[in-house]
Formats: sequence, structure tokens, C-alpha cells
Amino acid sequence: MNKENNRHEIVKIAFILILGAIAPMLDTTMTNVAINTIMNDLNSSVHVVQWVTTGYILSLGITVLFTGWASDRFSGKNLYIAGIILFLIGSIFSGIASNIDILIIGRLIQGAGSGIVVSLLSTLIVRAAGGKNLGSLMAIVGLPAVLIPILGPTIGGYIIDQLNWHWIFYVNIPIVAVSIALVIWLMPKFPASKKYGKSFDWIGFLILGGMFSSLILGIVKFSNYGNLSSANVLIPLFIGIDLLVAYVIYAQKFSKHALVSLSLFKSINFSGATVILLMSGITVNGAMFLLPLYLQNVRGLSVVWSGTYLIFQGVGLLVSRTQIGKLTDRIGTRWVVLVSVVIAVLSTLPFAFFDDNTVDCKINPNAVRTKKD
Repeated sequence: MNKENNRHEIVKIAFILILGAIAPMLDTTMTNVAINTIMNDLNSSVHVVQWVTTGYILSLGITVLFTGWASDRFSGKNLYIAGIILFLIGSIFSGIASNIDILIIGRLIQGAGSGIVVSLLSTLIVRAAGGKNLGSLMAIVGLPAVLIPILGPTIGGYIIDQLNWHWIFYVNIPIVAVSIALVIWLMPKFPASKKYGKSFDWIGFLILGGMFSSLILGIVKFSNYGNLSSANVLIPLFIGIDLLVAYVIYAQKFSKHALVSLSLFKSINFSGATVILLMSGITVNGAMFLLPLYLQNVRGLSVVWSGTYLIFQGVGLLVSRTQIGKLTDRIGTRWVVLVSVVIAVLSTLPFAFFDDNTVDCKINPNAVRTKKD
């Protein structure tokens, strides 16, 4: 009975944490279908408006570096509330934005709050469970963590069609308000595990933050110029690489103080998992950014239909994620990951042959038809 009550408590905590993370996870991709609408409404260019998405991801990634340290030294509950409130402030800024500059600032604030919330989601659930039954618990967390961003463009498309793009940010307000109330009322404090210890590594934080910023800026510039010969592309890329080398040297010299210890990468499992997470993140988020643009700009679909087409990827994730936790606990991660990668590669290959003539497969679902000239 005690064991059953403990499981119910863990599930309750997981539900509250996931509810608080719904809005941040949605906004990771929901704005993708709104890019064209925002660009036209705010009289901006594609080179500037892309920072609505890029700035959010960059801010999120940099904040994650701080959250890992802060979660050991501050109450997990208070830190989670701070992240949600920060995200709420960013949502209000973004919603009321009348020009692209205010919108980008709002998205940067949103990204910072999202970085705290999303980082703490898994950390606090693992703490609540005491490290037991992690496969099943990660399935509980992983399903919304993957499914919600996938459904973001679909939900965003319907919101924009029925209201306007401002409401993709306003819709966060009631979700966040309910989440804050539940966290304050029902969630345990998760006291700091390390009240004392090494101070925050500001030097490492600035080096890594500058590295991420430079590399992302270089990639964005590459997408604008289309080649690597431009100084506008090469300079930020070289700065990013130089900062990476600088951090490696710094972390080796001050290993006990470094924000991210290089000793972690001595573990083959850790290094392999990191590479897989990086590649899967690029695959999922890249597709979620490109597919709405392809459907709207190349195929000429409305925001509603472009969002509707993306539902099917969410359905596939929903079906598979329900079994992943059980399989991981039963046979381990190796074969689950290998089979998943093979399926992902095979199902992605057809997209390489899509063009402006590719149409729906309504008669024969096993064949790809094209429009006749």
C-alpha cells in the first residue's frame, strides 16, 4: 500500500511538472507556422524574423548551463516557479509586440524561462522517484516532451487562422497561471542538495555561451548567404570553434571548477548518448522548422492545412512512445535506439525527393504521385 501511494505521489508530481512545461514546449515549434504571418504583419525581413525562433532556442540552451548548477543549490520548487514566471513575462512581451524588436526580446525572455522549466522537468522527477523505474518514468516525461513540440505547428496553425498570431503567446497565460497554482499548492519543495560547494563558473558560462551564440550566428548567416566563402559566415564560425577550443583548455586546467566537466565524456555511454541526443534534436527540430515553410511557401497551403499535415508525425510518436519505456526496462536501450534510428532513416529518405510537384497519396497510399504538367 505504501509502495502504491508512493507511485501515485510520483505520478502526481510528474503531472504537475509536465503541465508547467506544456507552454514552453509548445512554443519551441508553435511559432514556426507563424513566421510568414509575423514577417508580413510587422514589415520585417526573413533574415530578421528568423531570430524569433533562433533567439528562443539560443536563450533556452544558454540558460540550461546555469540551471544544472542552480538545481543543486536552490529549492527545485522555487527555481521551477521562477522559470514559469520568467516564461510568462516573455509571453506577455511577445503577445503585445508591435514591432519585431520587442517580439525578439520577448522570445529571448521566453527562452530563458523555458530553459529552466524544461531542464528541471526530468531532474525533479528523477529526484522524486529516487532513481527507480527510470525507464517507465522517462516514458511519462518523454511522451509530452516529444509529442507537444510536434503538435505545436498544428495548434499554432488553428490559433492563427481563428484569431491572430498574437494569440499563440496569449494562450500561454492561463496554462501558466494554473501551473503556478498547482506547483505552489501540491508540489514538494525539493530542497537544495548542495548548500555549499563550488561557486558558479562564470568564465566557463561566458565561454560556452559565446561559443553557442557564435556557432548559431554562423549557421544562420550560412542559411542567408548559401555558401561558406563569405566572411560574414566564416568569422562567427571560427570564433565559435576558437571558443570551443578555449573551453577545452580552460576545463582541463580548472577541472574542479569547470561548469561542464570534460571527465564526463570519458564514459562511452555518456558520449554516445550526447551525440544521439544532438542528432535527434537536429532531426526533429529541423523538420519542424522546414516542413511548415515547405507546405506554405512551396505547396501554397494555409497555416491550418500545414499544421494539419503535421498531425500524423505526432500520431506516430504517440503510438511508439507508449511502448518505449517498457522496452527499455526489459531489454535495455541499445537495441531500442538502434532499431529506432534505422526506422527514422528509412522514413526520412522519401523527403529528400519532395519538390513543388509532390502531392497527396489519396488513391494509392504506398506511392507518391506528382502533378501532371
